[in-house]
Amino acid sequence: MELTLSEAVKKGIEAQRAGKVQEADTYYTAILKVHPKHPEANHNLGLLALGIGKTQESLPFFETALEVNPKQVQFWLSYINALIKLDRLADAKEVLDNAKNRGFKGENFDELEAKIAEPNKTTVSSANAKKSQSKILDTFKLDQALKLAKTKAKEGSKKEAYSIYSKILAKFPKNKKAINGIKALSGEGSQKTVSKAQDPHRIQMQWLINLCSQGQFHKALSKASQLLLEFSTSSELYNFIGSTNKSLGKLEEAIGSFKKALSIKPYYPQAYYNMGNAFAEKGNLEAARASYKKAIEYKHDYTKAMWNFSGTAENIAEAKSWVKKCLSIDPNYEEAKLTLCALEYYQGNNTRFNSLMQSSWKKHPYMRSFSWVFELPKLPELFFHRWALFDRMIELSKKDRPFYEFGVWRGEAFKYLIKTFKNGFGFDSFEGIPEDWDDMKAGSYTSDGIIPKIKGGEFIVGKFHDTLPGFFSEFRPTASIINFDADLYSSTICALNWASPVIDQHTILIFDEFLINPNWENDEYKALEEFCLQNNYKYEVLAVSFFSKQVAVRLISI
Repeated sequence: MELTLSEAVKKGIEAQRAGKVQEADTYYTAILKVHPKHPEANHNLGLLALGIGKTQESLPFFETALEVNPKQVQFWLSYINALIKLDRLADAKEVLDNAKNRGFKGENFDELEAKIAEPNKTTVSSANAKKSQSKILDTFKLDQALKLAKTKAKEGSKKEAYSIYSKILAKFPKNKKAINGIKALSGEGSQKTVSKAQDPHRIQMQWLINLCSQGQFHKALSKASQLLLEFSTSSELYNFIGSTNKSLGKLEEAIGSFKKALSIKPYYPQAYYNMGNAFAEKGNLEAARASYKKAIEYKHDYTKAMWNFSGTAENIAEAKSWVKKCLSIDPNYEEAKLTLCALEYYQGNNTRFNSLMQSSWKKHPYMRSFSWVFELPKLPELFFHRWALFDRMIELSKKDRPFYEFGVWRGEAFKYLIKTFKNGFGFDSFEGIPEDWDDMKAGSYTSDGIIPKIKGGEFIVGKFHDTLPGFFSEFRPTASIINFDADLYSSTICALNWASPVIDQHTILIFDEFLINPNWENDEYKALEEFCLQNNYKYEVLAVSFFSKQVAVRLISI
């Protein structure tokens, strides 16, 4: 009798738990023949490989599982553990940091972090201590935990007392007894220990960071503003406010906060780096480069700044030089390592690309993106930031026509395009994306209902399926450029279908999140392919930017 997918997964798990490795492998392999990206089957095959000592072979399975379902905590733990076993500690730390940034935490992650930091007996003991301390708040009620901390302090076990108090403050940041307990201990000569990880300011900062990792940006900003009354000279707090405003698309406010942080602490590389990112998003590349240079000046091994510097480059040679600088410090910097093969391919050297395609990296979204581009009939022009790609497409466009944009947000791209075309139509609900997308929750990219005021711009407010039928029921002028920045497949296919009457063979279609993302084949790419298939169109790819994830196309045989 043929098994259903869920039954095959269940059988595989049962066999695996019973120690029947061959039988489990047979079930999972059969699943992958039909569903090659099935997350549980991939993850469990990775565990089987890990169990028989084939650690390197386990990585592609874990990578695929994470790519499809990054919300599954065990997938992160298994992947990090495998990297640690291979002694790829820098890679393990990067994956762990990524997991933490997504809001994952707990004693299992603490143990792995300890192994990465100091893979020796001392660190293992420390990890075990953290594990037992973490259980304290789960086992005892708050008052019992406070009593235990007080007892430990009286017994002279100051480190244990500090740890318990800090665990309490992580959950109850304003608990006076815990704060006073730490103050009392610091008064006994341990101020240096307290000042770093356990002081109230840092605990409050961690709390704010956790709010942002959960997507609660507005709440985090509100709380940060309140904290400024208490910590008015905190450069770290101003940097946080700037980063949060940037996440909300409030770039001017973000830059103002970064400047405030730097006025308090002039040698603050992270604030310079973050300010560089905000300037880059505004299209002020000169200021972005200056900020990245400052960040690197004050932190010579700042690989993130070097990597983002490559995203402001004007040509392949410049981008390649920054990618190589990044790799000279961290040879395992994933984005740089993979992008280098694409840059070399564009220069006529496909050796590195071919080598990576024969390895476990083949399934990586970067490599899948590169493969799609390199298999096109003609290699498209390569750019490194959205503004350079815009400039080139403007050159190729019919400038006497208006442009259209689906997904306006705060209007940075709209402001850029309107300088040339003078008239444009923008479509957005201004309430954020209507459904979850990748690791973004529905409602992300909201502008809080604020509609940009841009001369020459006409904004049609509402969800596409509500507004586009009425708008396109009347005659509309043919488009010069259409910028698709709605991210989702559902929104993009809706926009393409309704905008069909204003598209001809001269119209340039720019997609803002076309490739590089983990599931890019199911988003804007899928919408374009489906639109062309339904209408019997073909398209030529004019330009691509791996860094900004853009692709520009023009329809042919229309």
